[in-house]
Amino acid sequence: MRKNWYCGLVLGICVAGVPAAAKDYKLPVDSQFHEDWVEWDGGLGKAYLFRWDARLIDGEVALCGAGQFLDATTRSATIDLLRKARVLLDGKVILKDLTYFAKYPKSQDLGKVEATCRSTGAKPAGKTGSVEIDISGRARF
Repeated sequence: MRKNWYCGLVLGICVAGVPAAAKDYKLPVDSQFHEDWVEWDGGLGKAYLFRWDARLIDGEVALCGAGQFLDATTRSATIDLLRKARVLLDGKVILKDLTYFAKYPKSQDLGKVEATCRSTGAKPAGKTGSVEIDISGRARF
C-alpha cells in the first residue's frame, strides 16, 4: 500500500492564543482540513480515517490532525504505518510519526473535534510551500 497526500501551504495563517514555545497544541477541525484514510489491500478496507492540515504558526510549519481507527484487526499494523509516516516540505522530510494525531472513536464526527498540532520547526523558503504526507508500507495479516 502506498498513499501520498498533498497540501498547498498558504502563508499568513495564524492561530490566536497559541504560545510560541508550545510544541503540541489543540486546534478545532475546520473546513480547511483535508479528509483522508489509510486503506489496506487485500479486501481489508479502510482502517483509519483522518483529517489533517498544515498551518503556518509563528513562521514555522505545523501539522494538525485527528483520526479514528475503523477496524480492530488492522489497528496495530496501522499504528506501525503511522509511526513510519513522513511529512515533507518541498520534498524535504520535516517530521516523522503521525501517531500524535488526536484519536476519537469511530462514532465521533471528525468535523466537530479538536486536532492535535505539532510544530515541525521548519520554515518555508518562500511565501508558499508544498506539504506532502507520505504514508506507505506493508503488513502481514
